[in-house]
Amino acid sequence: MIACLRGSVLSTFAEGLIVDVQGVGYRVLTPPLGSAVIGKEVFLHTHLCVREDSWQLFGFADQDQLKLFELLITVSGVGPKVALGVLSAVSISHFWQAIAGEDLADLTRIPGIGKKTAQRLVVELKDKVPELPAGLNAAVPGLTLNESGSYAEARMALVNLGYQPGEVQTCLREVSRQLGGSPSVEEIIRHALRKMARL
Repeated sequence: MIACLRGSVLSTFAEGLIVDVQGVGYRVLTPPLGSAVIGKEVFLHTHLCVREDSWQLFGFADQDQLKLFELLITVSGVGPKVALGVLSAVSISHFWQAIAGEDLADLTRIPGIGKKTAQRLVVELKDKVPELPAGLNAAVPGLTLNESGSYAEARMALVNLGYQPGEVQTCLREVSRQLGGSPSVEEIIRHALRKMARL
């Protein structure tokens, strides 16, 4: 099984990346990373899904994303692409808050999650809600569920550029207060890089 990859990003596509590892190109499905990582070295924790008709490699910036992905695909009716969609749409803490609060309305705003799937998620995962360390994968204050996807994408791109997850999250909180509204991923990354360059 392929547990992780370290290499340079050759290109991105709608669902992920092509990562060059010593001359071998791996097609990895990931939460959105944005074009900022092209040409940069990345390290991804991976999960290989093997089916009769295909092998699919999924990649994640940290162990928390990988663990949630692997937990999601154990839920009846939730496949790898739906699980990836969850990670692309919301922060980990926001997802667990919705599960703990049995907030079906919040869960059904995630692409690919209908009412029945949301109910199954709550039933099967409620007793597995973790105690997240303060500041780890915290939801960015002031963001709605639909807006958080841009920040999640920006966060992953910045982590893959070598910044520490904690400093990225702190920086993104400040950026969200400054920008407001629904900024693009590129705008978020641009402002975040300026801020971190001054640290």
